[in-house]
Amino acid sequence: MLCRSFVLLALACAPLMGTATAQEPKADDAPTSGSSKNDITSSPTARPAKRPVAKDATPAAQEPQPQAPATVEVPMPAALADASADEVAQEEEAPAPAIDRSAWPALEGLVIASEEVERAETAAQSYALAPVEVSADEMRRTLVYLIGSKELRSFRLDIEIKAEIDRQLAAGRDPADFEIPDSEIQAVIDTTIEQIKVQYPDLDPVDVLRLNNIHLGNLARMTRQSRLFTKVFLPEDPADWPPITIEALRQGGQAQFVDQLKQSFVDLERRIEAGELTPEQVAQARQGQQSMRQFMAQPVIQALNASAVVETATDGLPVDVVMRVNGRDVATDVVFDEIASRVSPADIELARQWITKCALVERVLAARGYLLDPAAASEAYEAHMAPMRGTMFPPEFFIVQIKGFPSLELYEYYYRYLASYERMIADEITDTTLQQHFNDRGNDMLNVARVGTEVILLSAFDFKSGLWKENGWEEAEARAREVANKLVESGASNWGELQDEYSDFWDPPQPTTPSQGQMPKRKNKGRFAPMSRNELVSQLGENDFTIFVDGVSITDEIFFALPEGKIGGPWKGRLGYYIARITSKSAPQGDRTIDDPEMRDMVRQDLVTVRFKNFAQELVDAAFAGE
Repeated sequence: MLCRSFVLLALACAPLMGTATAQEPKADDAPTSGSSKNDITSSPTARPAKRPVAKDATPAAQEPQPQAPATVEVPMPAALADASADEVAQEEEAPAPAIDRSAWPALEGLVIASEEVERAETAAQSYALAPVEVSADEMRRTLVYLIGSKELRSFRLDIEIKAEIDRQLAAGRDPADFEIPDSEIQAVIDTTIEQIKVQYPDLDPVDVLRLNNIHLGNLARMTRQSRLFTKVFLPEDPADWPPITIEALRQGGQAQFVDQLKQSFVDLERRIEAGELTPEQVAQARQGQQSMRQFMAQPVIQALNASAVVETATDGLPVDVVMRVNGRDVATDVVFDEIASRVSPADIELARQWITKCALVERVLAARGYLLDPAAASEAYEAHMAPMRGTMFPPEFFIVQIKGFPSLELYEYYYRYLASYERMIADEITDTTLQQHFNDRGNDMLNVARVGTEVILLSAFDFKSGLWKENGWEEAEARAREVANKLVESGASNWGELQDEYSDFWDPPQPTTPSQGQMPKRKNKGRFAPMSRNELVSQLGENDFTIFVDGVSITDEIFFALPEGKIGGPWKGRLGYYIARITSKSAPQGDRTIDDPEMRDMVRQDLVTVRFKNFAQELVDAAFAGE
């Protein structure tokens, strides 16, 4: 995992950065397109194509699993199903036509045509659905929520820093105390780049930053904000720390530690004045104190966020306002300008998929009388988030890092629809349906069965640079066909050779310095040791967000449906095309049943989530049937 423990990156960006990662691309890892707020483009939403499913899959896994718009299936040669070394599972159906990705019509006036809505009405039991209209302004705001979460946090922190500066100035502090020379910022950036070069000599520093969701153009702003945050909330002398800093640390159980730091600073200054320390010792002591202040930044930020009143689109803000913090508006265009240079067609298509699916779901739930009104939705969301706020990690960690949603803003939209859908099917959640879901899926997932897999990834994404390849999807499709044909010719006996030659799973290089923290599990060209379903989800580049948007999970196809010793695919997923085989399957390690209240609740949550995902995708399928 690149840059996870970069000391200088942490110094430069500590208040802004989450956990660094260099594994699968996030939405804002897409290639720079040169887009601006005036030239966002989009492709027509295409009818989803179905992915191959193993013939011997369980009945539950054989339910239709349509995939996201703009996806195509690579047909596996029929002869591969009879391969002698490893029997291959494949659904026999005509391949979907490839999507023309060269045409990206203007975004303005994007409308799902009335006849498409009529098809959706018929499929959704004739509930009235108005056309889905998406303005360029709404698309820009969605893109900010999709790929600009770091920028949103930064703008929110700007407002909070400014408020504290105003308070301190009113109390008599000198404005010069908050000045940061450009030379200081540039020195930090230069040192950061040099450190990356030393740690990863074979990688471009810009690529390393990008893989950690940091863009060189924003690094100066992030560094300046970090330095200013320290000056305002954590100056050198702990006696000068503002009340909010002291209170945040005391609430975190660090009151005694704060007192110790105050005394340590006094003692150090006394020893320096007495000439008891060499310059090297002074520098070392100053560095130690700076590191401790950096360590304390996150609790202070959490306290600021907890006390802030933040409104977003779900609170009814006008489309030209992306966020309101303590009564101060943050304009959509201002934040979009920060991300515009890296908005790509892939980002726009993902945003369109999200907007379209959510709009259709909202209309149907509202027509049926189950859509939670804004007040009820807000109450349900707060109740859902409350347990997360009672932990050492902020809620954003669970939503973004664990569930994979790009931002809390999008997750709040999603949760409103999920909770509304749960109301709709409440009478259908019975002991029988819960037991069936437990048998089909819940037992293996929640009692932690493990599956050993070997996966060949034909990737459209360049892991080393963190960018999508030019013509990457077309080349990945062609390579998937090539691998499939070679498997046929050899009777799948050359699987290992093909995996070595073709699979694009990438492991970042080890840093040259020995103290860079624990590295992630190695992908080893896609040869995965036995692991749980949730571990495999992460390895294949999926998460709760992409599974909802796509309407299907390749991980679930492999983990639940593919028999041991058989080959499945190719499937088109988030990173490219996947061909997989199961090398081992182990029974669940646990023995809890739905008689256990905690297990019953987890099975219920998973049942609702899976059924909601299928429900939403069925609406999209119906809206674009016949295309």
